[in-house]
Order: sequence, then C-alpha cells, then structure tokens
Amino acid sequence: MVKFKVTKYFFDRSELLKAKSRGIRKALSHFGGYVRKVARNSIKKRKGVSAAGGPPHSHAGHLKGLIFYSYDRLRENVVIGPQRLRSKSEVSGKTMPELLEEGGTWARKVKRKKDGKKVTIKRHLRKRPFMSPANLAGQKKLPDYLKDSIGK
Repeated sequence: MVKFKVTKYFFDRSELLKAKSRGIRKALSHFGGYVRKVARNSIKKRKGVSAAGGPPHSHAGHLKGLIFYSYDRLRENVVIGPQRLRSKSEVSGKTMPELLEEGGTWARKVKRKKDGKKVTIKRHLRKRPFMSPANLAGQKKLPDYLKDSIGK
C-alpha cells in the first residue's frame, strides 16, 4: 500500500518580488559595468584629433575616469555615462562629453593675452560617439545577463 501526504502549497509573493528585484539588480549592474568598460576601452589616449564618427582620443586621460554607472533601485534601471559637468557651451548649452557624443558648437569667453580683452572662441565639433556604440554592444549581451536572473 502507498501512502500520500497532502500539504498546501502557496506562493510567497514578497519572496518572489525580492528574488525578482535581486535578479534584475544583478543583471542590470553587470550590464552597466560592461557598457562602462566598453566605453572606457574605446577611448584611446593619443595625440591629435580622432576621426569623426569614431570614439574621441583622450589627450590627458580625464574622460575615461568620468564614466560611471549606477543602479537605481526605485526605478529598477541603470544609468551609465560621463559625470555631469558644470561647464557648458554658451551656444549649445551642452557639456564637452555631450558635444563629443552628439556633435555641436562649443563656445566660451576667454581673455586675450596681448590686451586682456574678452573674446568668444567658437569651435564646431563633429560627432565622436563613445557611449552609444558601447550601449549597443551591451544590449547584445543583456539577454545573457537577464537569463536565469531569478531562481539562482
């Protein structure tokens, strides 16, 4: 004779939501780290101007160090990109990382050395994207990060 014991099974909703949040946080944090790494590695420290359409060259090495990522628990998303800078162009209102990514006109006022007069210097910058290509590379890997993110 075979005996069976019947028990009640139920889902613990709070535990499932915690597992989902942990899985999403882990997957998106891996994604953010990967995109940051690809963006940083695309910027080479070289003299001269990079080709338009390609990633920018870093002459002093500062741009690489300004790229960060952060997971937002409330919105369950990840923010990746260069640190916000205060110095904006007077013409376009964009910071230098934004101008490198999207292109545009940079303008600022400087004092001339010979007479001390303030003059405006304007320069047009062509697109030199470094974050969008890194994001596209990361999007290809995102399904791998999300796969089995709940239940491990």
